[in-house]
Amino acid sequence: MANRINTVKELQEEKDKLKQLGEEQLKAMKSNLKSVKIESKNVLLNKILIPVGTAILVGYGVKKLIDTFQSDDQSTHDVLPMAGPDHDPPVYHRPAATEAQSKNGFLSNVDWSATALKMLPFVLSVGKKLYEEGHLPFLEPPSDHK
Repeated sequence: MANRINTVKELQEEKDKLKQLGEEQLKAMKSNLKSVKIESKNVLLNKILIPVGTAILVGYGVKKLIDTFQSDDQSTHDVLPMAGPDHDPPVYHRPAATEAQSKNGFLSNVDWSATALKMLPFVLSVGKKLYEEGHLPFLEPPSDHK
């Protein structure tokens, strides 16, 4: 305020100008907060949730695949006959699943954590590209809010 206010009319005009300026700044602040909210939602989805979810799904799928291969190898165990003390017919059973089993199955010598870390950038980039192109039916692709 370089000029002085000498009359009530000038005071009222200055008050109206400041009120108008305050309303404009409030609108700008609301608009900025809304854009920050939208942008943070997009960043959270694109940079955190999709990559982590993709990594978890890929890890779970690889684990299930490995378990399937290992269960195929382990299902060929011999069946042991056991006769009861009263000369009952033999009871056939497999060894308990809780017993420690040797790891000599298919893909048992692979360092899965190192392999997963090597594949992670590829999986994340493919997941992001699928998301951006709209090929994931359960997620909407990001739209430009500029």
